[in-house]
Amino acid sequence: MSKINHIERALLDSLAAKDQAFRGLIKNIRQEARNDTDVLSLALKAVRAQNDILSTDLEDVRKEVKDQKELFKEMDERLATVRSELLDFRAQAQENHLNLSPQLGFLVDYINRGGDAKNGEGGSSRPQPPPDDQSRPSGGSASRSSGGSGGSKRKDDRGSGLKKRHSSGGSGGGSYGPHGPYKRDAKYWIFGENQF
Repeated sequence: MSKINHIERALLDSLAAKDQAFRGLIKNIRQEARNDTDVLSLALKAVRAQNDILSTDLEDVRKEVKDQKELFKEMDERLATVRSELLDFRAQAQENHLNLSPQLGFLVDYINRGGDAKNGEGGSSRPQPPPDDQSRPSGGSASRSSGGSGGSKRKDDRGSGLKKRHSSGGSGGGSYGPHGPYKRDAKYWIFGENQF
């Protein structure tokens, strides 16, 4: 009996020691699991923080891309406006060129006619002797014998000649000034303005 009791006690002591050992191992495993959980929690928090930072950066990038797109759109609109204005300017310049070409041609013709008229006036502007002087003899006695009646006759003839020239000039439609007919300058041919 004593041997059986001794074996039983030894067996119980061995089981108790093993139980303590297993409990210690389980406690250590739980502690390590807690430590690992804490580490994983910290790592997860860090990952979340980085994710938040990346989300903020991504939002900033998206906003910047949106601003760039709006800027490009505005630049495209401005470029389209500039192109439209350039086309309008070219069309207006071409229209002005077409309008000015005939006016410049008229102006050149007018200048050429003015030069020809000046060249022609050189020979025709010489004073012509009155008709009574051409038919009168060269002697001075004949002029004396005519007396004052001849002088008054010449004055009347000159006056009538001036009236005829003025009337003939008025019938031609031209306007005359104190030194002859008014000349039309370049403003008349381009803008339709008369020079007085």
